[in-house]
Amino acid sequence: MTSDAVILDGYVDEPACLGVPPYISPYIRYCAGVLAERGYTVRYTTIDAVRKDPLALRTFSDAALLLVIAGVTVPGKYLAGTPATLTELSQIGVQIRGPLKVLGGPIGFGYAAEGGRKAVRAAAAGFDHLLQGSPSAALDSLLGGGEPAGQADYAAIDRWSVLGAPVVRQHPLFPRVMIELETAQGCSRSVTGGCSFCTEPFYGPPRYRAAAGVAAEVGALHAAGARHFRLGRQPDLLAYGSAGGAEFARPRPDLIEALFSGIRAAAPDLLTLHIDNVNPGTIVHYEEESRAALAAIVAGHTPGDVAAFGMETADPAVIRSNNLKALPDDVFRA
Repeated sequence: MTSDAVILDGYVDEPACLGVPPYISPYIRYCAGVLAERGYTVRYTTIDAVRKDPLALRTFSDAALLLVIAGVTVPGKYLAGTPATLTELSQIGVQIRGPLKVLGGPIGFGYAAEGGRKAVRAAAAGFDHLLQGSPSAALDSLLGGGEPAGQADYAAIDRWSVLGAPVVRQHPLFPRVMIELETAQGCSRSVTGGCSFCTEPFYGPPRYRAAAGVAAEVGALHAAGARHFRLGRQPDLLAYGSAGGAEFARPRPDLIEALFSGIRAAAPDLLTLHIDNVNPGTIVHYEEESRAALAAIVAGHTPGDVAAFGMETADPAVIRSNNLKALPDDVFRA
């Protein structure tokens, strides 16, 4: 039995994480780090590559392990890749013989085929294990002889993210691949149940990653040749590092400045540093702190950036019935 492991990227799209080309999700890199730490040689490919050459599936049979990362809970329209469907995942699970077959990612929360439809739990056939919780922690537990479940702390993620950084070289768009960086998991609005459509409250209250851990990962990615980065894996970047407990977190401009400074120091010749996900409710509740935090972002990012407010509707009745984060006047004020 070979010690090779294949990671098949079926792509992910969550409210606070994007892993559809040109983006590569953190899950891929963390799991590559787990595999490297466990002594595996990692091969990476994508669902689009398999669609283009279905015979490539035969090469997976020689591996000791096949890990598929997939899951679309808020489907959108994509230009450079198409996420794996539930049918495709089942076909892969059934057709591949030989390796231990493991499925992980947001697929554990459910699957939505198109926008406007609720993600529902559905099983993909043919896999030996479905990773529960944090894909990287669950994979590490499984490879250590435990159950395929677990929640990673940021000490482990910081380690695995550095070990797994070289996998980005195998992305078909490298070096023009956008690295989705994680600063947090969980949402402060989970205390009220969160927005009805959103899966981020499933992660619980916010947990923030230290700026030093993000910088160390960026340094490893930079050494691997990455030059394009987005701080996208969090529900509200303005809340980074804030004290928990409130529905709307008070921004910490000093911590946001340290975050961007660390990234800039780790990748001094980066070409792209963008953000995603800013809650307009945070700005309305804490205008002065938000203004200072946004100034820190502007000082550290690159042109062409957008702070996505995620305004789903302007209908107050729909906003209230779905517990959304801001009324139209709030968004306009922000």
